[in-house]
Amino acid sequence: MTEEIKELSKATRRRRIGAFLVDHILFTFLMVMGVFLIMGPDFIDKNNDMSSMVTSMLTVIIPGFIIYFSKDLIEGISPGK
Repeated sequence: MTEEIKELSKATRRRRIGAFLVDHILFTFLMVMGVFLIMGPDFIDKNNDMSSMVTSMLTVIIPGFIIYFSKDLIEGISPGK
């Protein structure tokens, strides 16, 4: 059997920037939507203290940042790529 060896070429700067923007917009959108879903539709009208609001935001933001910064660890693939 003959195996073909593909020559890998580096992505251009435009493609890298485009992939970064796609990843950034997608993950930011998902984190913001997660925060709004956890806080509920009437979180502004509630007379909650700031600590409950910050706690509910951090439950989404901390895992979101961990996923955002480690998205390329799985075989170097991200949604933008």
